Amino acid sequence: MKKYGFKFMLLSTLCLAACSTDKGEDTPGPGAGDGKTGYADPQGVFIVNEGPDVYACGSLVYLAPDGTASESDPYEAVNHSRMGYMAQDMYLYGGNYYLLCQNEVYKDGTSEGDGQLIVVNAETLTKVAAYDADVLRTDMSQTDEDENILGDPTNVVVLDEHNVFIRDNRGMVRFDCSTKQMIRLEGTYRWANNGGNLAGCLHPQGMVVVNDRVYVAAGGWSMATPEARFGIYEFTRGATGINRQLSISNSSKISGLCADGGYLWVATTIYEDLIGGTTRGENAIYKVDPETLTIVDTYPIRKGDLSLTDRTSAITVLGDNIYYTGGTTSIYRFNTADNTTTLLGDASTFDPDARVLYNNIVVNPANGYIYMTTIGEYSSTGYTTNNILVFDVSGDQLQLVANYKGLTCFPAGIVCVSRFE
Repeated sequence: MKKYGFKFMLLSTLCLAACSTDKGEDTPGPGAGDGKTGYADPQGVFIVNEGPDVYACGSLVYLAPDGTASESDPYEAVNHSRMGYMAQDMYLYGGNYYLLCQNEVYKDGTSEGDGQLIVVNAETLTKVAAYDADVLRTDMSQTDEDENILGDPTNVVVLDEHNVFIRDNRGMVRFDCSTKQMIRLEGTYRWANNGGNLAGCLHPQGMVVVNDRVYVAAGGWSMATPEARFGIYEFTRGATGINRQLSISNSSKISGLCADGGYLWVATTIYEDLIGGTTRGENAIYKVDPETLTIVDTYPIRKGDLSLTDRTSAITVLGDNIYYTGGTTSIYRFNTADNTTTLLGDASTFDPDARVLYNNIVVNPANGYIYMTTIGEYSSTGYTTNNILVFDVSGDQLQLVANYKGLTCFPAGIVCVSRFE
């Protein structure tokens, strides 16, 4: 993640400061819940922190079912070691969390973090296995080492221990934890410009699993070609390439992908074509049946917009309701049943420190609440002012449930455990 252009300025400042909420005094509460499922309690929520710089270790914040938040990294507390640098994502499968980080070595080659891909027991967070860059490598090139390693990976999903799918800035890989073999998936690899701005490159705006299949958004800033179309790609167990693909739009930028109710939900947004000098595309949401891989419904969005929010999905879905921010601190709700849009409110009205959205909101299926992470401003110190805000969105106006301050450090994403049920 680019850290908005000022990452190189940041110092390795202590990010996990004391927590205060509107719920009163906080206690760490590791494994809070019914006492049986620990950190795998479906009522729990994790925030994945990148850390203050590209060569600083990531961390976790745990929001327990009783409303308390961890004041320090529970991963470090349990394992007495640090995660890899630039922590990005986590996925629950088979009683284990798979934690993805972008790298695990300093510029001088020394290492403090445990690895790029770390497997921990879901109930206790105890480390089960860790894989570093020496393991997570392919044999694509005998002349260019950069082609063989992960390039800034951002997303991970797991079908089983033999099928761990990772998205990086060159495409998709599949890793087998048993054989320690990693392969690049044919049809997803883009080398030029690190794959970041090419038609057909894989976007980090969401990667989901439905019916034991993996789906990833694809698209870019230029017009799509028949070989590399805007839309979604499907992958299956044992994949060596793309299984199926669906074109969503040839004139919009893909800004979000998520899954709910057995369907895929894809967001597109307007963007400026710098080459053509025109504005193209539309703000729209597509409901996709993954069985037939066809579009079931299309919903134009007329209020607010579905702008990109760096790497996370621009939309989050629960039932008939789709929530989005357009990259702002305002939260909108679009109801697919009656095609109505409601501006629920602006988070900054509840706390003046919540000035800048950092990655997008997420709705928690366990309680229907919206979770939002914000920073104070885009500056070398602005990230040290930060909030995790929780809102009840059952009515037509935001109702603040909790406001956790000073816990995040460039939050890469919000992970609701209930999404894995």
